[in-house]
Amino acid sequence: MKLTSALAHKMLKKLEEDKDYILRIEEQKKVAVSTVEKETHNVVFADKTEYSFAETEERLMKVISDITELRHAVNVVNSSVKIDTDCGDMTVDQILVMLPQLIERQWKLKSMMLAVPERSSLIGKTDNIQVEKINYSIDEVKKEYENISNKITNLQISLDKHNQTYEFEMDI
Repeated sequence: MKLTSALAHKMLKKLEEDKDYILRIEEQKKVAVSTVEKETHNVVFADKTEYSFAETEERLMKVISDITELRHAVNVVNSSVKIDTDCGDMTVDQILVMLPQLIERQWKLKSMMLAVPERSSLIGKTDNIQVEKINYSIDEVKKEYENISNKITNLQISLDKHNQTYEFEMDI
């Protein structure tokens, strides 16, 4: 079957929901509730739900196996297929490592852009004044901020395009 990463992630979400469902049903059915009549000592089952550990385990292991195979296939694609980006050819994994670092830098640059160029304050109970001045060009920081923002946007677009269009083969 041909898959894209986007489709694979939707399938993984469905498999995770199936796994959660199996585990919830198991939790509900693994214990049968009964009452013992005081005088006759007869056991009366209030809950006669059927539960088979073997069947449940078989279904659960099948879902876990499918999740494992699908995640592995996506990981292989993410770590081996190169995508043409403005930062050069990169794998999905490389992009996913780079993006948070660029976003962190973007936040730092934003705070530098918003800095007050000069401020002064009194020092303690003296008449001395402490003056703080930035020692960088706000224009240079703005330019780099725009550069980093464009890189982030372009990497995200490249990643989205890849996830929607790149097909890989998998037996499901």
